[in-house]
Amino acid sequence: MRTRGESSSRSLCYVLVVPVRLPIDDAGLKLILNHFYNSTAVDMIVSAYPLYLYSNNEERVSVVLRDAYFTCPVRAMIRGMRKFEPSLPTWIYRLNLILPYKDFPLMGDYHSCELRYVFNWGEDDWRDSDYDVSAQIGCYWASVRDMDNGGDDDGNATNLQ
Repeated sequence: MRTRGESSSRSLCYVLVVPVRLPIDDAGLKLILNHFYNSTAVDMIVSAYPLYLYSNNEERVSVVLRDAYFTCPVRAMIRGMRKFEPSLPTWIYRLNLILPYKDFPLMGDYHSCELRYVFNWGEDDWRDSDYDVSAQIGCYWASVRDMDNGGDDDGNATNLQ
């Protein structure tokens, strides 16, 4: 399971390590990235993650760091598992949802946050849409369990909005 903001520094913790001002401008973005990468890599990253795809540089740097420290390693791990055992069923999916708790704007989502929907936990703060999400995630998990696929009854990949 992968969540939208997982491992993404959504709480902007990098401003504690790198002296930048908020909101982050392009120079601040490069300063943060230079903390993790050399200048050649930073130029490549900035090109690969153009600002027009994001609402601001805070989101942009969060996605870069999420991809570097979570998405890419997970995909590499899955490729390694498939190389070792090609018939091994593997899935990766993303929960792209604004969660209904008061700290979400600061903290974002987190590893295992989808479990509240799988097991119907935390219903006291749920919105109507959260019940729909819970039902859909339950269908996905049941599909994996019953049919060894992460899609619909015909094995097609599905998207949860």
